[in-house]
Amino acid sequence: MNFKENEEFNNYVLMFKQLPKKEKEETLINILKENLVVVEKLLENKNINRDILYNREILDLKNVNYTDDDYLEAVFVYLHSFRELFASYIEVLEGGE
Repeated sequence: MNFKENEEFNNYVLMFKQLPKKEKEETLINILKENLVVVEKLLENKNINRDILYNREILDLKNVNYTDDDYLEAVFVYLHSFRELFASYIEVLEGGE
């Protein structure tokens, strides 16, 4: 894997760093959700329907006073959901289903 520095991305990261903690958390969760939607759309374009893994831990974030553990548990669920959905997409690309 090659990493390449990019000034525009560096500025984006600097803006992110200035956000309050709750806004950083919301931003990360939204990025994870968006990634799930992108992979779901890629699968739909191949006429493949897959269920997205779900766990009630993500509902804890609806509580205004969620804890750091609640946040980490929700991130854990979203990351695993993304990994499973992306693995399904890779499987389709490799000719399986």
